[in-house]
Amino acid sequence: MKIWFCVITFLACAFCGCENGGGGSLQDDFEKLSLEKSELQSQVEQLEKDNRELTRRLGRLSELPQGVKTQAMPELDRIELGRRTALYDKDEDGRKDELVVYISPYDTTGDTIKAPGSVKISLWDLETDSGVVKVGEWRISGGDLKRMWAGTFLTNYYRVVVDAGKVLTGDEGELTLHVSFADFIGGKVLTAQKVLKP
Repeated sequence: MKIWFCVITFLACAFCGCENGGGGSLQDDFEKLSLEKSELQSQVEQLEKDNRELTRRLGRLSELPQGVKTQAMPELDRIELGRRTALYDKDEDGRKDELVVYISPYDTTGDTIKAPGSVKISLWDLETDSGVVKVGEWRISGGDLKRMWAGTFLTNYYRVVVDAGKVLTGDEGELTLHVSFADFIGGKVLTAQKVLKP
């Protein structure tokens, strides 16, 4: 009988202790889950709103005749490198260590356009005595490139800045800059090059 009494007393104490000690934790968990639920509901509402807007836009586009859609899109024709494209001494230590490339994409009507695409920049030393001709190469993704769009009163361009200090020794003569622009819309790869003076 004593054993049963001890077992029942122990279980009663353990049950009461667990309920009191865990109550705060369950309440905190409930509040966290309620907060997460309300955040998720607001996200779902925003996504549904965005979906309705995109569906409305898609409906408008589908109403246009097929020829109108392609004729209205600008077609990339060429790229040009700006006259300020050059190597610069960024930290003013007497050694050029920064390559700044100004890329202007032009459409078939001769206007500069912010064409989506990616860029590959390569720097060549064509006057070297060693076997190494390519000095360096850099790739700029489409996501990074779209943030590099800038302009002046007269023109617009992508201003691409790369750290060339790791590949330049400072003893180079004339270098040839080669730029490839991969157009995401038209699928073209356009190129331009420029000789950079020391």
